[in-house]
Amino acid sequence: MAAIGDLAGQHPVYRRTEGAGTWWSTSAAVVAALDGASADPAALAAYLALGQPDVLG
Repeated sequence: MAAIGDLAGQHPVYRRTEGAGTWWSTSAAVVAALDGASADPAALAAYLALGQPDVLG
């Protein structure tokens, strides 16, 4: 199975990988809620502005 977003970022796909598999969603908040966390707005803004998944890494 593949989950593919688009380069323009209009339909982003967020993912979280763990031992049981990979969870994915088009909502960052849903994926973050799997850990009981909220989305990091600064990291999300940097990713959306620069298009790089490891900007703050």
